[in-house]
Amino acid sequence: MNLRRGSSARRLIIIAILLGIFAVRWMDRDENSPSQAESAGSSVLAGSNPISAAFEEQRSGVWLEGSGVIDRLLQDDLEGDRHQRFIVRVSRDRTVLISHNIDLAARVQVDRGDEIAFRGRYEWNDLGGVVHWTHHDPQAGHSDMARGGWLRANGKLVR
Repeated sequence: MNLRRGSSARRLIIIAILLGIFAVRWMDRDENSPSQAESAGSSVLAGSNPISAAFEEQRSGVWLEGSGVIDRLLQDDLEGDRHQRFIVRVSRDRTVLISHNIDLAARVQVDRGDEIAFRGRYEWNDLGGVVHWTHHDPQAGHSDMARGGWLRANGKLVR
């Protein structure tokens, strides 16, 4: 009988520890970060390097989140909707083009070497791919995720 009580006590201690870890992580969330609900869904790639996964699988039209360092600033694309463009190094051997619509969202203030986090829709190409829809969805229905994407750099979140 004592063995059972010991097992039950251990289980309760483990459950209490896990609940404590969960509570601490919940309270430490960055209030400026998009919520987990925004990034949930079957079309969102997650993991340590979703860009590399999408590139290797030659996937397009998938929502993903990532981060990296601004490797190169490019001239704005002024044909049709205007887009701010820059290359982000997401790993030692992988870069991605970010194409941010500045007709729908504010320009993000970045320089070469700045860290940036992003959420958008990935389109594969042999150069590493493009992430676009890094802004709110003005039609709230075009994307799987009604809120669209975002960019976060230098402490500011741009939608």
